[in-house]
Amino acid sequence: MASVSEIIGILRQQSAVYEALLELEKKKTPVIVRNDLHELNAITAQERKWTAEAQRLEKERIRLTTAYVVQMGLPRARSSVLTSLIKAVTDAKEKEALTELHAALRGTLQQLKFHNDTNKQLMEQSLDFIRFSLDLLVDNPHEHVVYQHPMNRTSTGPGTGMFNKRY
Repeated sequence: MASVSEIIGILRQQSAVYEALLELEKKKTPVIVRNDLHELNAITAQERKWTAEAQRLEKERIRLTTAYVVQMGLPRARSSVLTSLIKAVTDAKEKEALTELHAALRGTLQQLKFHNDTNKQLMEQSLDFIRFSLDLLVDNPHEHVVYQHPMNRTSTGPGTGMFNKRY
């Protein structure tokens, strides 16, 4: 038998896990900017652990919520959705606790998404810079990106016209 108090307990655990993930995302931003790969790897390892825990808790929440909805005789179509559960609960204290946890989780997840998107953009910019730097280092010597005076060009290099007439 699943109870609302068990679901509330799981939601509190989920809230704590997402808060921990949010703190890691916030710590990750300056690490990416500093290009500190050692620290970035350490943070990523911690994130993996917290993410695995979040997945475990989510499965447990869905299991408990579905069981509760079934024992109450309610339709199972959206049984794993927290808003559906809030509507189904009749006890005022439980409904209030669920509503507060839902709002807290929603806010934390929005912040987590924002910081995650920011870090993703920073990583993409870093990768673009690395690609650009590599392109500069491995530049093709036959490619002329900078203007060259026509008299300084070699006749075998690119950029010479079809007719090479000297005056």
